[in-house]
Amino acid sequence: MDYINNKAISESQIQKAESELNGLNRWLSIYDSPKFGKCSRCGNEINNNKLLLMPSSSICLKCANL
Repeated sequence: MDYINNKAISESQIQKAESELNGLNRWLSIYDSPKFGKCSRCGNEINNNKLLLMPSSSICLKCANL
């Protein structure tokens, strides 16, 4: 039973890490483009503090709270 629980936790951690890696790769691909720092939903600027804390962010605070 412990093995099953540990395996589920490990798989969850792997999925989270892959998601973060995909977000960072997306961030790197647009770093030098005019899209960098812009919300993918509304086009407004993403707060610099949010980008520092969550560099893979693709939406602004306003859109995130919708």
